[in-house]
Amino acid sequence: MSGRAAAPARTVASARGNMPAELTTFIGRRHLLQEVKAALGSARLVTLVGPGGVGKTRLAMRSASDLSRGIADGAWLVELAGLREPELVTKAVMTALGLRDESSQWPVSRLIDYVSSKRLLVVLDNCEHLLDACAVLADAALREAPGLRILATSRQALGVAGETVIQVGPLSTPDGTEPTALARSEAVALLIGRAQEAGTAFELNPQNGAAVAELVRRLDGIPLAIELASVRLRTLGIEQVIERLDDRFHLLVGGNRTAPLRHQTLEATIAWSHDLLDETERAVLRRLSVFAGSFSLEAAEAVGAAATLAPSQVLDVLTALVERSFVSREGTSGRARFRLHETMREFALLRLLEAAEEAAARSAHVAFYSNLCRLSEFDASSGRGALGLASLDELDMEADNIRAALRYCIADPEGAEQGLSMAVGLGQFWRSRAVTEGAGWIDALLDRPGGSELLRCQALYVKVSLAVAQGDHAGGLEAAAIATSLARRIGADDVLVRILAYQAALQVLAGTLPAARDTAAEASVLAARLGDDMSLIAAAQSEAFIAGLDGDMARMRDVGLAAAERSRRCG
Repeated sequence: MSGRAAAPARTVASARGNMPAELTTFIGRRHLLQEVKAALGSARLVTLVGPGGVGKTRLAMRSASDLSRGIADGAWLVELAGLREPELVTKAVMTALGLRDESSQWPVSRLIDYVSSKRLLVVLDNCEHLLDACAVLADAALREAPGLRILATSRQALGVAGETVIQVGPLSTPDGTEPTALARSEAVALLIGRAQEAGTAFELNPQNGAAVAELVRRLDGIPLAIELASVRLRTLGIEQVIERLDDRFHLLVGGNRTAPLRHQTLEATIAWSHDLLDETERAVLRRLSVFAGSFSLEAAEAVGAAATLAPSQVLDVLTALVERSFVSREGTSGRARFRLHETMREFALLRLLEAAEEAAARSAHVAFYSNLCRLSEFDASSGRGALGLASLDELDMEADNIRAALRYCIADPEGAEQGLSMAVGLGQFWRSRAVTEGAGWIDALLDRPGGSELLRCQALYVKVSLAVAQGDHAGGLEAAAIATSLARRIGADDVLVRILAYQAALQVLAGTLPAARDTAAEASVLAARLGDDMSLIAAAQSEAFIAGLDGDMARMRDVGLAAAERSRRCG
């Protein structure tokens, strides 16, 4: 550009850059390393985005060091973590480049004067707390300096035109415990490598393979967490480290004394980013900690909302949390799902406890999943036959959260009604996907006091139906006797007819065919009197089963076809 002032004076510095030498081995990330270097070949601004402790800085430094040999004016690291004032970003870049501040010219102009004719790579490390200042500087410099390339690391993209964003996720964890799976895992390689570099006589062997796999998985494959855990292996055995992971923020401290303070404890790393959130974002994040596994947008809206936030407003907050790497988005098609990694979830849960909001958040969580699993076999208005609001595949995806909600109902002295309602509403799911698990939940809930007699009767019905699936005729008949007695006493005929249908099947399993005939006949009479589709279907299935055992194939065919047609019409 014409009319520019002379370039600023330069202090003594290497013409090839200031990238520090590596003090520990670079482990894993080979494919991602190639992706970063390839991106810098075509894009002039590349931002590595990911949560704290995931290894963005190390990846950026290695990429820049590898590329520096082919860059005429070198690669330069600008460390921004220690800055708090946005106006110091330009000064930090100038200092890293070895430029003296000797002019009254606007610092950005002076910097652009210098870089405009250079071919160099600048690494802006830790931009998240100075995002606007970094974005403005990058945009201005890239427009005026065609030979400049910028590699940034941040919890969030800079949002500058032409920016290429590369997500940096956790290291790969093993999908099994066999030697080949462990050997392919980057997280396992890092744990072993760092433990040995720390002077620990630790190596992978057939005896500790399962424990190694469990440790790196529970640490979410986060490099910083793995490195801090490797330090503990100087003192503790790997099983002892695993036992203490429930208090990971006290366990995972120490490490490199010369590292930034935020990287000397796992909690400090997350807190560094957490402190950048506004209060609404923090509130939603801590409420999301009650989720187990992945969750839907609808679930996030129901649980994330608070007294000052409507469910419809949660989407914008959730979007911000995803963009800032607190929440992960899962799924590439259909409906998106979200997840907090275990380490982030535990951090947010601690904040939830500190805010005395756990009871409210868990109540909202239970309410959402209770509605999702609401009664359907006894609810003619559901219109979904044996299913409620969710399909079996949807319930599969929600299984972790359903379990968490059921556990909370069992622990809550006032939770029996909701817990029983959920367990009964899941009857078809238990019979189709999780027979033994379902029976366990039903037993645990029935062992607790509370819940209406009708719900307890319906839960006993589900228990009887699961006993048929398990082939447990003795336990099933015992439960059926209690269930039929209760159903008769409270006048729950729609429940009674279903119990009788399964009771007949159990009597067949027990070898008492005459009793089974009588029970099936009673079910048919009762179903005809009630006249509702579900009762008629249940009784007809039992009648067809008995007819087949009696050798009356014509009767079995006619009754069975009629039941199938009625079931089809019910959807």
